[in-house]
Amino acid sequence: MHSANDLAGLDDFDLVVRLFDFSPWRPILGQRLFSQYGPPPFDPVTISLATLLAHWRNWTWPRLLTELHSPERGAGYCVRLGLDPHDIPAASTFRAALAHTPAACFLHREDSLLQGLMAYGIVPSASTFPGDPPERGVSIALASQLLAARSHMRCRYQNSRCFLPPSQRQCAARAEGKRGCACDTEACAIHCRFATPRDAEATYVFHAGSNQPDSSPSASASEGVEKAEPSRGKHCFGYKSKAFNIVDDRLFAWWPISGPFAPADRNDHLQTLPGFHDLRHRFPTLSIGEVIGDSGEGFDSILRFVHDDLHALRTIIPRHDAADQNPLICLKRGYDARGIPVCPCGYRLSFNGHDYRRGEQVFSSLRHRALGLSREKRLARGGHHQRADDSFGAHHRVVRWPFLRDHASILNAR
Repeated sequence: MHSANDLAGLDDFDLVVRLFDFSPWRPILGQRLFSQYGPPPFDPVTISLATLLAHWRNWTWPRLLTELHSPERGAGYCVRLGLDPHDIPAASTFRAALAHTPAACFLHREDSLLQGLMAYGIVPSASTFPGDPPERGVSIALASQLLAARSHMRCRYQNSRCFLPPSQRQCAARAEGKRGCACDTEACAIHCRFATPRDAEATYVFHAGSNQPDSSPSASASEGVEKAEPSRGKHCFGYKSKAFNIVDDRLFAWWPISGPFAPADRNDHLQTLPGFHDLRHRFPTLSIGEVIGDSGEGFDSILRFVHDDLHALRTIIPRHDAADQNPLICLKRGYDARGIPVCPCGYRLSFNGHDYRRGEQVFSSLRHRALGLSREKRLARGGHHQRADDSFGAHHRVVRWPFLRDHASILNAR
């Protein structure tokens, strides 16, 4: 590699292999990947990188061997992985090396790689957003992804009880009025015959995909009319993974950090706090200055944790509540349905910037942006500053709030 042009067209794995020295992994991997029989074993770093390549490309072991023996690409892979082109491991070698290898082993490799890239400044360890103070920590964007199981779904009601002894099973399908299974045959001796033993923790979920706003130009033109075609969404039988992504505004990209892995029907917010605790254990020196998430993260326990424990900004979309349409309730709690603060007199507050030194947010109150309350109700709540004519835009005042009020979901949007 002589210039940056040599890196053009390479994917993430090829870039990492060329830029990162994996030799410090050798003593650690040697404890797991070793052989006591036959000729001298292959280098554990080589076996490990080859398995990571297969996982990255989603290749089977035969496909990996095909690529390593390829006349066009094989020589390049062998050079980067440290393999002798005339002595390439067989598929059974990779299977034996990875047999009973816990998922934590892959997680440790990921952490080691990220810590090395942080030490070189490639992965940011502080906020990269223009104008942020240098002491502000990184921005973490939360994201969940549905992953299909290896097995084909046989019953959408599969759960952990399907693998209990027959006398302890309770068929969830029958509880929902479906045919289900009585589990009274020999085929159900170990587990329900409609369950998938290779993916015992897999569950079914339908993701409705309801995050498209009503004002979108792609929305249906016939409001209030039942659609003839089924609503858009995604059926998934499998699992859900959560990633904690470090936002890199220098590259307009993010660096993903693996988080919890759970059945597909588990709610996103239930994985957030365990994921943060695990993240702080894995990266104890990583400072978090902002947490970005959708409305699925807008629960009080998460908001308080981000504010009280992480001391970070909360850029989290507000959750809708049935009380959002009641102006009196919005006035009592201090913010409207969109998370915009309101003053005690019922006027919406316009965001007017951060005061980082004092830890406050500045809002301006404009009378013409009232919450929907009558003039009498606003005056009854202490609206002594209102003019009698209540003319448009006649009053303006400045209000200061502390950062990140407990009841506000998103008050610190950039």
